[in-house]
Amino acid sequence: MTGQVRELLTGFGKIAYIFFDFSYGSNLHPEIWGGKGRDAWRSEELLGMVRELQPGIVVNDRLDLPGDVTTPEQYQPANGISLTGGQALWEANHTFNGSWGYDRDNYDWK
Repeated sequence: MTGQVRELLTGFGKIAYIFFDFSYGSNLHPEIWGGKGRDAWRSEELLGMVRELQPGIVVNDRLDLPGDVTTPEQYQPANGISLTGGQALWEANHTFNGSWGYDRDNYDWK
């Protein structure tokens, strides 16, 4: 993955925003998620490379590290998201229905 991120950030000019997605570490609901956390992703190293290659890039918070953008999933905070010192930049992540991918027979629209 690190090589692919390097390619994206060096081969296409200035990149303004990169959205990482993640899987939860095994210490958080291992019976459900069983995924990888920041250690497995080597998140600190990855974020350092991103910042070095694209100074000024906006990075979300899904490397299991604080980011420039908070990304709540499937809910929209009624009063925004506050951080120490003021209001945070955030992006709502929602599906149109119950599926992240195409599902021809899913008519459960929100």
